[in-house]
Amino acid sequence: FSKATPISNEAKDFILICLKKDPRDRYTVAELLEHPFIANVEPVPMGKCFDRRIRQDFDLETYS
Repeated sequence: FSKATPISNEAKDFILICLKKDPRDRYTVAELLEHPFIANVEPVPMGKCFDRRIRQDFDLETYS
């Protein structure tokens, strides 16, 4: 990553772990879910994850 890349060290670490060529060196899904980049994130309400144009046609009640 270049120093100009606006990304946290936790995100960089997470990405590098995911991109390991040898599957034996990669984390499992369970391990990735425990990585600080994922585990320390605050939940975002589903409605805030979608662009306004998508939300108007999307039934959030169905997926909540």
